[in-house]
Order: sequence, then structure tokens, then C-alpha cells
Amino acid sequence: MNRKLLRATLIGLVALAATATFWPAVSSAIGFKIDWGSEPEHSSMAAVANGPCAAVGVSIVVDFGTTSKKPVSSECVGMVTDPLTGWEYISLFDHKVQGTDQYPTGFVCRIDGFPSMTNQDCKDTPTYSEGTWAYYQASSANGGAWKPSPVGAAMTHPGCGSYEGWRFISAGQSTATEFPRVSPKPFVCK
Repeated sequence: MNRKLLRATLIGLVALAATATFWPAVSSAIGFKIDWGSEPEHSSMAAVANGPCAAVGVSIVVDFGTTSKKPVSSECVGMVTDPLTGWEYISLFDHKVQGTDQYPTGFVCRIDGFPSMTNQDCKDTPTYSEGTWAYYQASSANGGAWKPSPVGAAMTHPGCGSYEGWRFISAGQSTATEFPRVSPKPFVCK
């Protein structure tokens, strides 16, 4: 690359960086806005209500298992314009969701401080012998019953009327027999 072309390229890159840095301030001063593709604020777009959905939305169930003595919670998230992942749906609630160091937004390690840090450090994916959160789905398309999800919550996009469930599976229990303790009643949205 010759010097003139290199210099012109560098000047262009500096100008582009300066524009990107100062444009938000300039655009707000003149009342003009450009969407740079920022992440939408899903929580401000979705209505959240206690109990499963009855007509529109995705039902979220969190079951801490029988050993925790914590109540099972279920909430309804109204549909949003942008498709959300299962991870984003559970993150809309007051539940504090923590992933693992390996998969920070792909594998649920702890919900609302359960299990405790002494029982699970969340550095890697917990094993069934340690106890682990299992992710389930129920929809009209899959027969309406809870089924263990074949992929993580960050890779799914639940449809309207479906159920998303998390259940803590203690050591010695199985995802094939331990489902969230709320009977799903999925429906098809109109």
C-alpha cells in the first residue's frame, strides 16, 4: 500500500471513529436519532403478571425442587415484538439468574441464590450428581406436556401460548421423571 493511500485510509478511520463518538450528542441536540442497532430493552416492552398465561404470552415456571422448601412460581410474560430467547424470558422477572463461568448466558446454574455457593460454585456446568437446574418446555406442538429441552435456553425462541420451565434436579433424581410442579396448559394464540 502506498503512503498516500495509507494516509487517506487512516484519516477516514479517524473521521469514522470521531463521527461514531460524537454523533449521539450532535443528533440529540438537533432532534434527530439514528438507531445503531443497540440491544432493545425487552423488560420495558413486556407486561409481566403472576400466574400462567390465559390468552396471550409465554408462561414461565420456576420450581426449586422438593428439597428447597421454596414455593414454585409461575408468571406470564406478554408477547413482545422482538422474539426473545428462553434465557431472556426468565431474566425479565424478579428472579436473579446466574449462568456458569463456562456458559454465562446459556446454562442456568443458580436462580435466586439456589443452590448456595457452598453447594455449587458455578465455575463449570453442574453434574446430575451435584444437583442441577433442568430446562423444560411445553407447547401445543409438542403434545402439551413438559419435555426436557434438547438445547439451552439461550438457543430457543418460545412461541405464544407455550410454557418455559426450570426445575432443580437434586442428586439421584432424573429429568425424565421430575418435571416442574405446575401442570402446563399450552394454547395456540390467535
